[in-house]
Amino acid sequence: MAHRSYPRRAPPTACPSHPVVRHGRELDAIALRLLVSRQSVYNWFERFQERDSLPLATRLADAERSGRARTAHGIIDPLIDAVIDTDPRELGYRSTVWTAELLRAYLSEEHQIMGSSKSVSFAIARLQIRWKRPRHRLALRPETWRQAKGG
Repeated sequence: MAHRSYPRRAPPTACPSHPVVRHGRELDAIALRLLVSRQSVYNWFERFQERDSLPLATRLADAERSGRARTAHGIIDPLIDAVIDTDPRELGYRSTVWTAELLRAYLSEEHQIMGSSKSVSFAIARLQIRWKRPRHRLALRPETWRQAKGG
């Protein structure tokens, strides 16, 4: 089952000074209008109150995110672009074509960039490089093929 993520909504319209809150609308209605959970509205309200001493723009700003930063995005693109037209055998690899896994190994060995095969695939898509060539379409038999065969 695929995991679907939705973009996180920014809280400015749910702040306590917003007219919707001032006029006593229920938090359920606010959450429904903003397409977020009621808990999100409570969290925004609480965070807004905790930042009482900060300027309004800072109080409304979204919080810092934890987690690993994106490291490969934009960094590996020029490296892949520079090597993709080179035969992997010239660089000591035992393959005639580049694959996502081979490019990942190349980035790791030559540039000390530990990216995933998925990051490499995304870079290939951004660079609009075609992984697979179209199949060869064999020529159709000419209408006179029987004559050529002597029949």
